[in-house]
Amino acid sequence: KIDVNGNLSKINFTSYYISNASSMEFNGFGWAWGGSWDSSGQSTRCLKLNSSGEVTFTSLFTAVSEPTTASISTYGYVAGGTTSGGTSGSMTADVCKFDISGNASSATALSQARRYMTGFALGDKAYFVGGYYNLKAYVNCDVYDSSGVKTTGTSLSYKRYLLNSYTNGNYAYVGGGRTSNTLSSSSDYSNNVERYNVSGLRTTMSALTNRVYSPCAFSFNGNGYFTGGAAYSGGAYQLDRYDASGVKSQDNQIVYLSAGNVDVVFEGKKAFLLQASLDSYNYNEIYDSVSTKIPITAGSVFNLTYTSGTAETSQILSFDKKVSGTIEYMKGTIPT
Repeated sequence: KIDVNGNLSKINFTSYYISNASSMEFNGFGWAWGGSWDSSGQSTRCLKLNSSGEVTFTSLFTAVSEPTTASISTYGYVAGGTTSGGTSGSMTADVCKFDISGNASSATALSQARRYMTGFALGDKAYFVGGYYNLKAYVNCDVYDSSGVKTTGTSLSYKRYLLNSYTNGNYAYVGGGRTSNTLSSSSDYSNNVERYNVSGLRTTMSALTNRVYSPCAFSFNGNGYFTGGAAYSGGAYQLDRYDASGVKSQDNQIVYLSAGNVDVVFEGKKAFLLQASLDSYNYNEIYDSVSTKIPITAGSVFNLTYTSGTAETSQILSFDKKVSGTIEYMKGTIPT
């Protein structure tokens, strides 16, 4: 856990090893749902973590990994996912809801068994949009209200999965995704952006700069952003901004972001985009100001500084990436 001052401490909560669980914050607690625990495959276990780091356990109704989550005032919803067989395994339409006391009950199933959806809360309703099942992408939109009642929402304009979403005010934005099980052409990647209002009506917005799947999506300081993700030609580095009215602009490139390995950290009124893990080249180097080589390994932390220019556009990062013996230079600047 990390406190508000940035201090890190480890919680030895269990002897289990967990992968492919899904997490969210609900009613002041952190939750980790499902996943594969140790070598026993998909699990019904659910971990509940309070602000003091104390852990309790409850259970889902279905053993599942990679479910999609969304929370509203009355329930935290856990929907879909993989029930067996890992990446190419069986998928479920089951939905489990948790009340504010942590009691689990089943909700009406999704309209289609699937995984790799995006989930968001809007107007005190939980939305589960898009998804993947049996080598196909889907447009489905399933909506659950504060009483646990399911309705069918407005479908996406085009099928896709591994998409992402954020909410900003009275709207939710859904962007990017894969449209096909194959990745043989740029059309297998999506640049679609669609906006839902609190009534569930959908509007098509200006497209992303790049066709990507698994982009990072977040709202910050009155605007919403899509960045990073996997593009047809490799990692994407666009930073597409949508203002409160939905008007799109493109901010300065920050750094090169490899496929899907992007997280967001907020500090004051600055948003920092972090590459959270190594990309597919398996060997990266970073050089400091005196050209001293520092190896990048999983979990590396760097203290990066910059020299302020007149318009504060000085270079802050220079990455040297070694690709088949060739060095590619990727630089970043501070937006004015």
